[in-house]
Amino acid sequence: LKNGTDADYFVFNDKNIALCSNEEPNFLNFDNCKLSYEENACVSDRNSFVDVSLAITFNEDSLAQVKIASNRSIYAVSNLRYDGTNTGGTTTDAPEAYLQLPCMDRHPRSRWIPRSDLDASSCSNTLQASSVAALKHALEVSNDENPFLRDIISWNNRDEEGCAAEDKLAFGMLIMTSEGCWENVHPNYMGVYDFTNYAGIHPSSPSNITGFVDGILVYPDIHPMNYWEDLKYSSEITYVTRYGDKEIVDRFADTLELDDDPAVLVAIAQNTGKIMVKNKIHTSRGSGVLVCGSPNEVASDPLEDDYFDVVHQDSDCVGCLDAYGDYFAQKQSVWTMTLLGAEDQLCQKMAWALYELINTGTATNPHNTESNLYVYDTYTRNCFGNYFDIMKEMMFSPKMAEQFNFAMSSSQRFQFVLKNTTIYPDENYAREIMQLYTIGLHQLNDDGTPKRDEHGRVIRTYNNEDILSNARIFTGWDYTARRGNSEVLFRSHKSRMEPM
Repeated sequence: LKNGTDADYFVFNDKNIALCSNEEPNFLNFDNCKLSYEENACVSDRNSFVDVSLAITFNEDSLAQVKIASNRSIYAVSNLRYDGTNTGGTTTDAPEAYLQLPCMDRHPRSRWIPRSDLDASSCSNTLQASSVAALKHALEVSNDENPFLRDIISWNNRDEEGCAAEDKLAFGMLIMTSEGCWENVHPNYMGVYDFTNYAGIHPSSPSNITGFVDGILVYPDIHPMNYWEDLKYSSEITYVTRYGDKEIVDRFADTLELDDDPAVLVAIAQNTGKIMVKNKIHTSRGSGVLVCGSPNEVASDPLEDDYFDVVHQDSDCVGCLDAYGDYFAQKQSVWTMTLLGAEDQLCQKMAWALYELINTGTATNPHNTESNLYVYDTYTRNCFGNYFDIMKEMMFSPKMAEQFNFAMSSSQRFQFVLKNTTIYPDENYAREIMQLYTIGLHQLNDDGTPKRDEHGRVIRTYNNEDILSNARIFTGWDYTARRGNSEVLFRSHKSRMEPM
C-alpha cells in the first residue's frame, strides 16, 4: 500500500509474498505455450517486484466494512432506470437524451444483468433481427467476469456488426443467449459511488444518504432520472467501480484520498482485502492467460524441499539471516559435477568447445548461479545442432547483450528526439558478431590462408559501414520481466535468463 508520503506500507510486513513463474512467449517456448483459465495463472508485472496485489471485491459485505473503516458514505446504487427524462422521450433523434442507448450511433457502451427467472419463451423483444444478432453476439463473446453485471460495446457504425437503424432508440430490451436471458439496464446501474460530500448538502436530512447499512443505496422512485444524470457528473459524488468488481486497495484508497491515514488503510486491508494475482483483477477479464516455460523446464515436485540450504544477507529481505555462501564457486561446482557424471560425454565435449568459442563471461551477475549455467545449457542443448540456432539463442541472451553492451541500446533518431543529441547505436556486438563469431577479420582461402589483393594486402571481410548497418539491428532490445522460479540474489525487474 502507499501512504500520503509515497512510502510503501506493508500490511503483512512481507515483501516477498509472490512472484509469477510464467515466462513471456518467445521463439524457444512458443510451440509449447498453453492457454490457461486456472485461478492462479499469472502474468509477470514489469513495473513491480511482486505479481500480487491486495484487492477488494465490492459486494454487500465489503461495502459495509469499507463504510465502517473509512467513515464515508460509499454505496452501490440500485433502482437506476430509464425514463423519459434521460432517454429523450420518443423523438426521432432523441435530442434531449442524457444517455447513449445500446443501439445509438457509433459505439455506445451498455450494461446488462442476467435474468435467470426468464426462459426463451418469455425472453423476447421487438427488435430487428440484425439488432438481436449484434447484441447477442456481443453478450456471448464478452470477457466481463463480473458475476452480477455485463458491460458490452456495440459497434453500430459498422453495418455488418451493429444494430439496425430502426432500433436506435430502443432500451430495456431482453436478449436470449447461450448463457440465458439478459436485460438491458441503466449504464450506471449498481455502480459504486462515494456520496460523502453529497450527504452534507442533501436538500433534506443527511441520514437519507448515510443511513444505508448494507452498502446499497436505492435511488428513490420519486426522483426523475435527469436529476441523477446531472448529479453523477458533479463534484459531489465520486465514481469508484462496479458492484461485483475487484479493485486494488491502493488504487481505491488513492481515488478517495484515504491513503493519508494508515489506520484506515489497515482496517480496510484486514477486513476486506484479499491477496490476488494482479492480472486476475483487471487485465485478464476471463480471456485466459498464455502460460509458457523455459527449455527443459520441469514441473515443481511438491515432495521436494522448497528452499536452499544457503542463506545470504539481503537488506531488502524481511527475516533473512546472515550466513556464508560462496556463490561465485557454486556454478563451477555444479558444472564440474554435471560434467563428471554425465552419460553423454561426447555432447559435453562439444558443449565445452562451443563455450570456448562463444563465451559469455561472469562479469555481469558473477554470483548468480542459474543465469550463468542457463547460458551453458544452450551449448549442451545444441551440442549436435547447427551453428545458426546457437548464434540465434546467444544473440537473444541477456548475458550476451550485457557483455557486448547492446542491451537497451537505442537508435540515433530516438536519442535525438529524446535528448536532442546525436548518439549512435552501440557498435560493440555489431562488430564482434562478425569478427569473433562468424566471418572473422580477413577473407580466407579454402586452405585457411588469408586472401590477398593485387598489392599483397589481406582483404577485409567488413568495413565501418557494415558495422554501422549491423548496429541498427541491435537497438530496442529489452529484458523480459523477472520470474518467480529463478534465482535472483538481488532484486530486479528484469530477467537475465530468458530471451530478450
